[in-house]
Amino acid sequence: MALLFGILLLVPLIIYAQFLEADREKQSLLLQSVQEQGRLTGQALLPLLSSPAGDLPTERLDGKLKSLAGPFANVKILFRPSGSTGQAGYYFVASSPQVSTAQLAEEREKLIEQGVLQRLSESCSGDEQLAVRFSTERGGEAILTSITPVNTGQGCWVVLTSHSTAAFLGEAIGQPYWNRPEVRIAAFIYLAMVVISLTIFIALWRNVHRFGKLARSIGVEGRGGRSFSDLNRVPELDPVAKDFDRLVAALQESGHNIRRAAEENAHALKTPIAIIRQCLEPLKRGGSDNERAERAVDMIEKSVDRLDALVSSAKKLDEAAADLLTPPRNEIDLSSLLHHILAGYGEILSDRDLMLDLEIQDGIYVLGGNDLLETVLENILDNAISFSPPGARLFVSLRRTIQGNELSIEDEGPGVSPENLERIFDRYYSNRPDQQSDIAAIEDPDNQHFGIGMWIVQRNIAAIGGAIEAENRTEGGLRIRIIFPTI
Repeated sequence: MALLFGILLLVPLIIYAQFLEADREKQSLLLQSVQEQGRLTGQALLPLLSSPAGDLPTERLDGKLKSLAGPFANVKILFRPSGSTGQAGYYFVASSPQVSTAQLAEEREKLIEQGVLQRLSESCSGDEQLAVRFSTERGGEAILTSITPVNTGQGCWVVLTSHSTAAFLGEAIGQPYWNRPEVRIAAFIYLAMVVISLTIFIALWRNVHRFGKLARSIGVEGRGGRSFSDLNRVPELDPVAKDFDRLVAALQESGHNIRRAAEENAHALKTPIAIIRQCLEPLKRGGSDNERAERAVDMIEKSVDRLDALVSSAKKLDEAAADLLTPPRNEIDLSSLLHHILAGYGEILSDRDLMLDLEIQDGIYVLGGNDLLETVLENILDNAISFSPPGARLFVSLRRTIQGNELSIEDEGPGVSPENLERIFDRYYSNRPDQQSDIAAIEDPDNQHFGIGMWIVQRNIAAIGGAIEAENRTEGGLRIRIIFPTI
């Protein structure tokens, strides 16, 4: 928009400057032409004006002026006797065609006002280009175009030439260039083009803005039956709108397929795991004196547990990927959900001698899904509990803020080193001393932490348009802060 406005403003200014310069050159050539005509007129009158003043026949002067003046050019003569000084000493002695005394007085006042006669009063020399407009007796308009002084022994003669603006010079001389009719017409056409261009641009911008708004609403609220094609108002964007609709449909279908595949794979893998687990029970109850057999049975049981955990983690990863494509968009009472989940941790908190401080506002709703939000809350609470020493406190708060609905979960554990604070949301990273990656988890069957919990939390929060951050508490421990968009 800024670039478009810049072009619309600069282009006419540049063009106007170029045309103005060309008009000035044209006016200069015209004025030079009429000045030369005035000079030649003065030279033609010189023999007649050089005769003694008393011998100057008026009839011969009038006849000479008539022969020099054309149909569109007027010639007038002023005279200042040699004994007179200043501008007031000049007076008209002849004119062709003849004009009234009032008209001559007006022209004389114009010359005095412009300072032309003042410049001639000293030396009576120097040709000068003029562009002085004045009204004629017949209601027309003329321009004084040149003044040619002729210095003789009797005094200073001044030959003035003027031309009709409409007949010879047009209307450019003596008035601003922008006031010319052709400039006004060009400006009107340009303004019309600007309005049309802006109208097209604004129509396109509004349409794209509607597309962006719908895209954001699909990301936050779900599609809800709306489509880009329905919102489109510009025919040229119909193919783009249809491509967007196909893309959204493909993403939704992909998310659905990923969820279905995750559910089917988990079910298919857990069935043989359950059978193996059932088969282990008789072996364990039967007992054996063979120490190696007992150890093998124990390893099989741990491996089955490990495999079961891996299947569950793989399902969570697939569901997290699907939630990024098509996250659930149901209106969830987060306050009630948080109370419900915390109630399920009562026994665990009691066993670990942990205390819980709650500050939860009622009636806070967010857009998401129960499973998605439960995964977020349980992962954060599990980490906070596992890192908290006996006798510590957990602080859970949910409140409305200017930024959105804020959830804060704090513990009194060891916290995280500053250089690893952002890494806790990385995939397969864990801050536990015995496991820094998924490799350690695989090598130790007793370790069920894969380092994907906080990564899934961040992905789920991003999927519903929220934000999450981690920071160390000044008093010690870690604070996880989540901002949910308001509905």
